[in-house]
Amino acid sequence: MIERLAHVRKLLTALRAGAVLVVATVALPLTTTVAGAQANEVRNQVVGHWDTTVRSPGKPPTRVLLEFRLDLRIEMLGQIGVGGEPVYVGTGSWRGTGPTALSFDVTHPLPAPDGTLLGNIRCHQEGTLSADRFSVSGEAFLDQPDGTTAGPFPVSMDGVRVRN
Repeated sequence: MIERLAHVRKLLTALRAGAVLVVATVALPLTTTVAGAQANEVRNQVVGHWDTTVRSPGKPPTRVLLEFRLDLRIEMLGQIGVGGEPVYVGTGSWRGTGPTALSFDVTHPLPAPDGTLLGNIRCHQEGTLSADRFSVSGEAFLDQPDGTTAGPFPVSMDGVRVRN
């Protein structure tokens, strides 16, 4: 009788283990699907052109145009200078970090008023997205031509979607 109970216990243990394995196998794709759906939702909300104001303490606000692309690249054109050319031309990448959250990195040259290169700005931003607006903050570093790096410098950005 005890041997039969031991056999039944082994069978129940095996069935429980199998049930846990089945639940885990089913739950993993569902979790992945939910994460993928959230990423797609953020991607659909972010992709496009954004009129963006950049703020850094002690400096006047700067307006730039950010283009978030479907392939997770970002391009920046900003502050129109002499001859109608943008002073800041940058590139980088972005990603959705939650249902209404994003982060991105942008690098762009920083010219002096006389046109010489002061260095390259590297900026990381994180924040939130709400309908046709986003607000992010982070920091920037200036990689100087002599090989030194200055920073970090606090930077924040607020963007409004550009409607065609």
